[in-house]
Amino acid sequence: MKLLFHHLPKTAGTSLIAQLRWRFWPSCEGARYDYELSEKKIRSRLFRFYHGHFTGAKVQQFTELVPNGVVITFLRNPLNRVISHYHNRVDKTRILKELARTESRGGVSAEKARAKREIYESDIFGMSFLDYLESEIPICRDSYKNRQTRYLTDIETFRQSHEEGLAIAKERLQSLCLDFGLTEFMAESLRSFEASLRLKPGTLDPNYRRNVFSGGSASGNRTAKRYTVTQKELDLLVDRNRLDIDLYAFAVRLFCEKHGCSPELLAIDDPVELVLQSGPSVE
Repeated sequence: MKLLFHHLPKTAGTSLIAQLRWRFWPSCEGARYDYELSEKKIRSRLFRFYHGHFTGAKVQQFTELVPNGVVITFLRNPLNRVISHYHNRVDKTRILKELARTESRGGVSAEKARAKREIYESDIFGMSFLDYLESEIPICRDSYKNRQTRYLTDIETFRQSHEEGLAIAKERLQSLCLDFGLTEFMAESLRSFEASLRLKPGTLDPNYRRNVFSGGSASGNRTAKRYTVTQKELDLLVDRNRLDIDLYAFAVRLFCEKHGCSPELLAIDDPVELVLQSGPSVE
């Protein structure tokens, strides 16, 4: 079996990847982006586990080249996901290491890596959360605006019609993925993955964490395991993620109906109200 984990950033995917790599080692391919995962690598008999921040088109290609291949993914409350992604973007040590690793793999040229480092150094490191949400820098906009929908759908269709793009993302969540998990339902998600992948119960540990931000929130505080933001930041988060909010509400309904959990969430019709249940609090 070939398995591809479609890693949407800041959804607790790194923690799952580490555990799956132990299970599939040494047949793990290290490509993390579309331009690194070639058709040759997908077809290679050397690899059985792939994971990366791929677009929907690359995942679609994987399923076409490997008819019996399996795809799984994780989604997260989009408001929390954006806050977490912000902390990743402004973490200088983490970003510079990631750029160096990508360059060392041959994923980008030295010139492109240097140009990206310059953008981070001059414009992003040290940026406040509000500045980040208001920024038109492509790196920022890519991570704060409907990221989960855009990376599940067909990009060209999305550019022409956001509604059609959202419909494709919902359809792929059900047809392209053998299974999907939700960060807010970690234990239930991992038990479901074990069943879908025919792994021994207990193989995946919901308490195992990698690449976790342990400091404060967007506004500098984190209480009761919830981020805190200002009202203006919350309004921007919602406005910039209307599609992701709709997608997440759709995924929560599918997940809760399948696993028989959290019936109180199924009673909430408004997607914004639903994400606010587990989203950031307002300071």
